Amino acid sequence: MKNIRPWLCFMLSGLLILMMSIAASAEGDFTFTQEEQGVISEYNGEGGDVTVPAQIDGKPVRVLPNAAFGTSENGQVTSITCESGLVTFEDYAVYNLPNLSAVTLPDTLQVLGMRNLALCPALTSVTLPASLRLIGRYSLSECESLREIVFTGATPVVDEGCFTGLPEDVVFYVPDDLIDDYRAVLPKGASIQPSGQAAQHIAYQIDENDFEIDEAGVITAYNGLDPIIDVPAQIGGVPVTGIGPHVFDRNTLIYMMTLPEGVTSIGEGAFIYASNLVSLDLPDT
Repeated sequence: MKNIRPWLCFMLSGLLILMMSIAASAEGDFTFTQEEQGVISEYNGEGGDVTVPAQIDGKPVRVLPNAAFGTSENGQVTSITCESGLVTFEDYAVYNLPNLSAVTLPDTLQVLGMRNLALCPALTSVTLPASLRLIGRYSLSECESLREIVFTGATPVVDEGCFTGLPEDVVFYVPDDLIDDYRAVLPKGASIQPSGQAAQHIAYQIDENDFEIDEAGVITAYNGLDPIIDVPAQIGGVPVTGIGPHVFDRNTLIYMMTLPEGVTSIGEGAFIYASNLVSLDLPDT
């Protein structure tokens, strides 16, 4: 035992140093382009197995930006693992990677923007987290080896062109209790099989403190970072009656929004230049 313990300590210390160097390398391959919004830059590493970290310099990573892995320099990337905390893949974030054979999506992901996980000929299987609520246009398309797509949560919104150009024998595995719901959003005639699991349901929490509201119930400002917003019917005990002018002006983080019953007006320019907004559900009021 006296001879074993020093070697054990040496091996453990070496392992710790290796783990720390790997983490440092993962963080060093990315920088922030919009630090306050958690948007990181494109990938600048050497390829191979890549990890998108949950934090950089102690600050949360929330958004994988447009073309983060969508350039010719990223051709040597073989796998991508995204740590928990990431909520959005912007358009073309993971696109046209000839050697990408595996991807691990985080349990916090809500939005796959346009053409994500497309033109990745080595990709064989993808599991989509229960948190996912939107699959953008032409995502998960033109992947000639992709034969297994696993859904784990409620049916997301599926935009046009998704799942095109896949092998004829691709199988969609969906929660046992939502097979009919998935038939309505997946391609007609697709092979849809039960996954053997019930759907996982995610409770989405919108922080009321992200909104500013006046005495009449009109929202005057939004300070949050959520890509999908279900506006609450009441904020601070005040019923929401309207959206003020320019509240979401130039907000490029938002993809989907639902306004509650009771809203009767939307101010001028409330959503102008909100360029990623693809779905807005309006109330009967």
